[in-house]
Amino acid sequence: MAKLTFDVRHGSIDHHEHRVPGAGVPFRDRPLAEGRIIEGPEMVVVPRGSFLMGPATDEIDSSGRPQHLVTIAEPFAIGRCPITRGQFAAFVEATRREPRDIDCSWRNLYFPQDDTHPVVSVSWFNAVAYATWLEQASGKPYRLPSEAEWEYCCRATTTTVYNTGNRITREDAHFDESEKDGTVPVASFAPNAWGLFDMHGNVNEWCADNWHRHFDDSAPVDGTVWQGGDAACRTIRGGGCYCLAADLRSAYRGAMEAEERGLVGFRVARPL
Repeated sequence: MAKLTFDVRHGSIDHHEHRVPGAGVPFRDRPLAEGRIIEGPEMVVVPRGSFLMGPATDEIDSSGRPQHLVTIAEPFAIGRCPITRGQFAAFVEATRREPRDIDCSWRNLYFPQDDTHPVVSVSWFNAVAYATWLEQASGKPYRLPSEAEWEYCCRATTTTVYNTGNRITREDAHFDESEKDGTVPVASFAPNAWGLFDMHGNVNEWCADNWHRHFDDSAPVDGTVWQGGDAACRTIRGGGCYCLAADLRSAYRGAMEAEERGLVGFRVARPL
């Protein structure tokens, strides 16, 4: 395996002439599927650092308490946007895999979508299968982000209720719509300070962690996946197009059964 080195001066990674840029700069891996080069999702490197995870005392929330310090020891990469319908379609075509319908198909929703919209109506298992395919095709260890990594990326150094401040409007994110109105194309609104789009609104996102109703002493403080909990359910973050502003908060936590296919999508992460 080629040696991987981190150049602190230039904030880049050199891997056999493939250079990953410094924090905040987007890049793409180019996975190979059946002899065809497929563009991977656009990724952004986020820096190492510490943050207070969970809601402040003046936020009406209990599942995210107590607020606690989490330290991300190494920089990592995360998707600049949620995975789009077009990117998910490339995975289905490459693997000849058609996810089993439960309520409705990701291909034929009750609202219009094109390939620039975030894919929805995919289970947690479908999201993991996509990340596994991307890992196998690119040789890079793609995965779903942990819940702590997700909140760290959403906040992007902010300590306010949202990464836009202590309030959010429909100029900042897509939310408070009727479910029938559906999603909008990814990156329709301004990114956060680290260049990440749609961390608030448009689509809820699967995280890697099993669901835990409250934080306790077993919660990791290093950003890794929280083990244990309810294995039938997984954590979702971000809030969807139909959610109210309170459900878009940086600290808001939700859960859904891993086999469910609601208006939930995902983005991928990988170490450097």
